[in-house]
Amino acid sequence: YITNSSFLLSDENSDSPKQLDFKKLNIESSNLKIYGPEVSTNILKMSFLDHRGIAITDLKTNFSYTLKYIKLEQLSLLTDNSYLKGDAILNYNPGDFSDFNNKVEFDVKLDSTSIASNDVRFFYKELGLNQHFNIKTTIKGTLNDLYFSKLNLADNNQTKIIGNINFKNLLGAQNQPFYMKANFNKVASNYKDIVKILPTILGKKLPISIGKLGQFELRGKTEITTSSISADFYMTTSLGNLQSNLKITNTDNIDNASYKGNLILEHFKIGQFLGKKDLDFVTLNFDIDGQGFNLKNLNTSISGAIYKINYNGYNYTNIVVNGNFGSVTNIHS
Repeated sequence: YITNSSFLLSDENSDSPKQLDFKKLNIESSNLKIYGPEVSTNILKMSFLDHRGIAITDLKTNFSYTLKYIKLEQLSLLTDNSYLKGDAILNYNPGDFSDFNNKVEFDVKLDSTSIASNDVRFFYKELGLNQHFNIKTTIKGTLNDLYFSKLNLADNNQTKIIGNINFKNLLGAQNQPFYMKANFNKVASNYKDIVKILPTILGKKLPISIGKLGQFELRGKTEITTSSISADFYMTTSLGNLQSNLKITNTDNIDNASYKGNLILEHFKIGQFLGKKDLDFVTLNFDIDGQGFNLKNLNTSISGAIYKINYNGYNYTNIVVNGNFGSVTNIHS
């Protein structure tokens, strides 16, 4: 038994010397074995207050430590807001803890897990407040190069994410820009709810006009950097269906961002999306090269075909288009 104790692990060679600092530490364990630098024990119950502010109320695991790894097998962890079950391994070489975010390799399997974003925010401030996630996934890599495999995530709103995601530089320095690459089997959400997950990152990168799509479901691939988005996906929305293979740049000014690629709309309510009452639905296949996501700053070169469009109550079919679609809403063919 260890009761109401403290534990401090520091590295004076690190920019952040304090690695671990536990207060109010209580441990009940069995089968403690020490062989040189190697330690193993069965932790029956453990609780502590971390120096970042999070309180672990109950932790159980088969714990082992060597000079090469730390294993937390059959891990069960509980806070006031979250619970986690799975297995975790930290692999490292001597000296790696001095650059923990970039060198210590995680190998984590989450089975039955419900995580409150307010708990995660003690470690990663970019996550939105007051969110709750049910997660099942395998996580591998360093904190600045994490791979989420077979991710199945559902939040307390209307968002569900299934797929594989690679995050780079979540905890990066100024010279380590954020990067995300994903292959989604399913993303079901809406603009408001998905931005809540990463408000600083997604709120600045996704056009506000996406909110007009309402509840959507998509599958496909995407890459997001600090200044661009590449997306190849198929999406069903409340306005109709769309398929896109686009690269969007200048995302720091997202409503006036530039884009280039292919766009297919299927019986899509284009008038509602653009705020034009004389337009209803359209089915088209366009190659586009331009900028702007609203009529005020829209300036786009387009070529392709409009298979069907409803304009002023009349249907028009099989229109070949090669021209410019701008803020004055003219098409020159």
